[in-house]
Amino acid sequence: MRSGSCLVAAALVALAAHAARPAAAAERQMAVTFDDLPGPPGGLVSNDVGALRENTRLLLAAFGEARVPVVGFVNEGKLFLEGEAPADAEARIAILKLWVDAGLELDKRRAFETFLARRGYSVAPVTIDNDEYVYAAIYAEALRGSDRAMADRIGADYLRYMDEVVAFCEDVARRLSGREIRHVLLLHANSLNAEYFGRLAGAIAARGYGFVTLDEALEDEAYRLPDTYVGAWGISWLHHWETSAGRKRSPSPDPPAWVTRAYEAQKPK
Repeated sequence: MRSGSCLVAAALVALAAHAARPAAAAERQMAVTFDDLPGPPGGLVSNDVGALRENTRLLLAAFGEARVPVVGFVNEGKLFLEGEAPADAEARIAILKLWVDAGLELDKRRAFETFLARRGYSVAPVTIDNDEYVYAAIYAEALRGSDRAMADRIGADYLRYMDEVVAFCEDVARRLSGREIRHVLLLHANSLNAEYFGRLAGAIAARGYGFVTLDEALEDEAYRLPDTYVGAWGISWLHHWETSAGRKRSPSPDPPAWVTRAYEAQKPK
C-alpha cells in the first residue's frame, strides 16, 4: 500500500486466472498491480464517465490478451468528484463493476495495517515503483492536443524507461537478497497503459518473466525481510529494505530531461 493513497477498496484479483500463464517455465516472476482505480485524472485524456468507461474496457482487454493476472486498488477520491451529481458518482462506481464482470474479485479494504491484519488482509508491497505517471500526464496532454507524433515519442520512451527501471530493480534485489525475487510492479489505469500495456507486458516477458498473482508473488521469502522504514513517501520496498539494512538508498532511474520538462510545464504556475 503506498503512502498518500486514499484506499477504500482493493484486491481486484487474477484476470483470466484460469488461462494458461505465459512463460510458465520462466526463471523470473512478476505480479502487476494497478493503483488509483477507476482512473487517475492527470493520466487520462478525459475523466468524464464515458471516456473512463472506454479506458477501462481497453485496459481489461489488454490484460486478457496478455494473460496477465492484475490486482487493482480503488481510490475513493477518484469516485466522488467535486461538482458532480450523485448519479455521476454512481456511474463511476459502476465502472468498477466492469472489473468484477471480467472475472475479477472486488474486496473492501481500509488503509490501516492493523485493521487489515485483524481481518486477514495483507499490505501489498511494491518493488518496481516508477515515474509512469509522469509519462501518462504528458501522453494524455499530447492526445488532447491531437499531437500524435509527440504521443508516439512519449509511448516509445515509456517502454524504454520501464525496461531501464526493471533492470535497475533486478540489480538492487540481487544485491539485497543474493538472488532473483518475485517482483511486484505498480502501474495506473491511465490512457497510456490503455494503449501500451500489451507492449509493456511483452517487453517484460522478453526479459524472462512469467506473470503471477499478487498472492503468489508474496510467497517469496524476500517479503519477510526486515522493514522498519517510516516516511511520507510511498517508495519501493527495495528502498524500504535498503533503509532497514542501514544501506544508502539506490537512486532510481529518472525519465529523460525532455519528459520532465514537458511534465513540469503542465503544472500550474
